[in-house]
Amino acid sequence: MYGDKLDVYVAVTRAIVAAGVRQFDGRPILGEQQPEAADIAAHSRLLLAPSVSPRITDDVLFAAAQRHLAVGAWPFSLLL
Repeated sequence: MYGDKLDVYVAVTRAIVAAGVRQFDGRPILGEQQPEAADIAAHSRLLLAPSVSPRITDDVLFAAAQRHLAVGAWPFSLLL
């Protein structure tokens, strides 16, 4: 049903978890160290299934990594 989009989402999510990025509510925490989106995209390429990898361009993986690395507000900073 979701096909390649789901495969990209799972690969990018696994790459971010492997990079050790702390998250709150599914988003990296504002102000903390983050890996580069290009590094996440490259690692995601390695995590894609061999049958899916040829269909996915590097631009798609890079855009997905950028979306995943968009920071969320730390809840306590909203109280200030």
